[in-house]
Amino acid sequence: MPAPPMKNDPHPSRRLARPGPASSSDGLIPAPLGRASPDPDAADPDRLEAVEDIIDYEFDDRELLAIALTHASLRSSGAIANERMEFLGDAILGLVVSEELFRRFPNRDEGELTRSKSVVVSTGSLAKATRRLGVDDLVAVSKGVRGKRGALPSSLLAGAFESIVGAIYLDGGLEPAARFILEVALGDDIERATADRVGENYKALLQHLTQRASGTTPTYRVVSVIGPEHGKLFRVVAVVEGEELGAGEGNTKKEAEQAAARVTLTELEARLARGDATAPGRRRRRSRSPVSDADADADAHDRDAARADDDDDGFAAGLDLEREPRRERRQR
Repeated sequence: MPAPPMKNDPHPSRRLARPGPASSSDGLIPAPLGRASPDPDAADPDRLEAVEDIIDYEFDDRELLAIALTHASLRSSGAIANERMEFLGDAILGLVVSEELFRRFPNRDEGELTRSKSVVVSTGSLAKATRRLGVDDLVAVSKGVRGKRGALPSSLLAGAFESIVGAIYLDGGLEPAARFILEVALGDDIERATADRVGENYKALLQHLTQRASGTTPTYRVVSVIGPEHGKLFRVVAVVEGEELGAGEGNTKKEAEQAAARVTLTELEARLARGDATAPGRRRRRSRSPVSDADADADAHDRDAARADDDDDGFAAGLDLEREPRRERRQR
C-alpha cells in the first residue's frame, strides 16, 4: 500500500471511505469527566493550524488534534491527555510500516523485515522525526517538563508522534494516516533503515570500535524470548560502558546480537563523528536503564536539544537508543 502521490489536492484521500469524525459519544475518545476537555493551550487555533501545516493534513474535528498534542502532565488540570490516542497510533504506525516493508522488499525474510521495522518505529526515530518537523515546540506540557533549553524527552515526543497518527486516522481514515507516515514524516528514515551493509560482522565491527576508542568490549543482554520452540524471536540489547544502547531481534540469539550490534554501531559512529560527550571513551562511566526516567533528567533534555541540530545529517546520526523496547514500554 504505497500511499497515493499527492497532486493538486493536498488531501485527495479525504474523499475516500472514512470512519467519520470521532467524538466522546462514540467511544473513540474518552467520555468527558466533569469539565474534561483538551488543554486550552493545545486547543489554541493558531497552534492547531501550525501543526496542520506541518503534517499537511486539515482536520474536520480539531479536537482530536488538540487531544493528540496534550501530554499527560496536564491531566491534573482536567484536560484529556493523549495516551489512548498514542495507543491507537502505535498500532496504525506498525501496520503502515510493516505493509510498506512487506511490499517493498518481497525477497527479504521476516527477520530482516522485523529488524528494519524496529529501527523505523523506535522511540529515537519517532522523536527525531517530531523534532525535524518542528512539532516538538507545539506539544502542550506542564511547567517543569521541558529541560533547561526547552527540550522534551524522546519518549514524550515519540508518544506525541503516535498520537498525531491516531488522530489523523480517527478523523480521516487509514489513507491520510499512511500518507503522513510515508510521505511527510518517515519516508527517508525507511530508506536509510533498509540500506543494510550486507555481509558484515557487526559484532566484530562494534568491538573493534569500542576497544579502539575506550578499551572496552560490548556485552549483550537477552531482553525477551517469545514464540514457540520452533519459531522463537529473541530480543537483545547491546551494552557499552554500562549503557544499554541498540536493541535487535532475530530468530536466534546470535542473529539478534548482530542486529543489536548493527544499530549500536551506527549510533556510536555518529556520536564519535559529532564529538559527542557520550561517545566511547568520553562519557562518564555509569550504569543506566534505557527507560524514560533517564529522559526526564536535565542532562538528557540538553542532550536531546543538542542532537536536534543533527537531524538533517541523516537517520543514522539521529538514532536515540536510550529506551526500552517499544513492546515492553506499551505493556507497562
